[in-house]
Amino acid sequence: MSEELRNVNFGNLHLTKRFGKIVDDLLEHAGESFPDTFSNESDLEGAYRFFRNEKVDKDKVLAPHFASTIIKANQCGKILAVHDTTDFIFSGEQRREGLGFINSVKNQGFLGHFAMAVSGDKKRIPLGIIGLDTYVREGTPKRRNYVRNAVDKESFRWGRLVDEVSNRLERKVEIVHVMDSEGDNYQLLDHLVSNNERFVIRLCHDRVLKQSEMKLSEALSGLSIICEREVELSARNKGKINPAERKRNPVRKTRTAKLCFTALCIDINVPDRVKAKNKSIRLNIIRVEEINPPNEQEKIEWRLITTELIDTEEQILEIVDSYRARWIIEEYFKVLKTGCKYEQRQLESYKTLLVALGLFIPVAHRLLLLRSISRNSGTTPAKLVLTSTQLEILSLHRATKLKESPTVREALLAVAKLGGHIKNNGDPGWLTLWRGYRKLAAAEEIWNLKNSDQ
Repeated sequence: MSEELRNVNFGNLHLTKRFGKIVDDLLEHAGESFPDTFSNESDLEGAYRFFRNEKVDKDKVLAPHFASTIIKANQCGKILAVHDTTDFIFSGEQRREGLGFINSVKNQGFLGHFAMAVSGDKKRIPLGIIGLDTYVREGTPKRRNYVRNAVDKESFRWGRLVDEVSNRLERKVEIVHVMDSEGDNYQLLDHLVSNNERFVIRLCHDRVLKQSEMKLSEALSGLSIICEREVELSARNKGKINPAERKRNPVRKTRTAKLCFTALCIDINVPDRVKAKNKSIRLNIIRVEEINPPNEQEKIEWRLITTELIDTEEQILEIVDSYRARWIIEEYFKVLKTGCKYEQRQLESYKTLLVALGLFIPVAHRLLLLRSISRNSGTTPAKLVLTSTQLEILSLHRATKLKESPTVREALLAVAKLGGHIKNNGDPGWLTLWRGYRKLAAAEEIWNLKNSDQ
């Protein structure tokens, strides 16, 4: 992990060494404040000088992570590029240079539009961040620029990042772009279809069909059910989230939901007021609806628009599973904000905050990857993700006593035990895994130092 980050070259030996020291300290103390992370005032001041240095920017810091993600994505026959936007809000009375408003003039911050590469197989392993667009909302909520077809229209970020991701990967790689309902707009759909991009997007609007001028909801209402399936729904808590997002994704409890699926090929009219290459767009629609939901819970109902084939039950379920992979990027945002505590960083400007974001993006990915592997791996040998020294330490440690030739899951549960996980409490969370991994990394460092002196 730290080796990946150390591949940065700032054209200055002192800066590059400082960067390596900061990386090691952040990996050891992810989630702690900067004063607690850096061991003395000299290191703390050195870190702040690094963030402010004109030769340092987020693109240089992120370049090795992007390169690593691209290599892993190119090795896959198929990936999902999961797109989503999150806001970063920074509290405090003092205004920070370059930040804008978030939802109200009282909240200062910026927005990050991310694309995460996820393996296209059933394991859905997060490969890393493969695209990032950050931007600031200027002015006030009542005086934002809503001009239709404006060159700098905020919604155009979706198409820009799709192009960026597609241009970074080899042509042999199949890419399916996955987006939530915020990606439902005519200009984006027109852009994707015109560039032969594959996608799965959750619809927000009840579109008008070209064939009959009827609404999409009317066309879907009379269709026969193609297949059914039971799925486990995770809990969704209130949290700190904007009203628009909460409306799209309401609070819910953990439950097993029985879902039914219908599908249809349709032509969508593109209104004359919208600048588009196509006057109509032919796409496939899948309706996902929950059967007999609990009285106190809102019914699950999605309408997914896609370029993927819907000829068989298997194809339909694969499309739905592709959309369900969106949870991975939502979890990633939680790791950035809660695990790395990015929004609590006391940096004075948009520029320095972006540099810090570039540092935490790979760290957060590592946390997410640890938990994903622990949940998804069955018989995969642990030696593929942990070093031989780490496995030997886990086999000798009195708290873990890992058996010979363990699987990834067995090894990761042992790591979680070092972090305080209790077996009867179910699967470990990412924070517990990270605590255990930090202890294991520290033990490995002592082990290596001792053996090097012999």
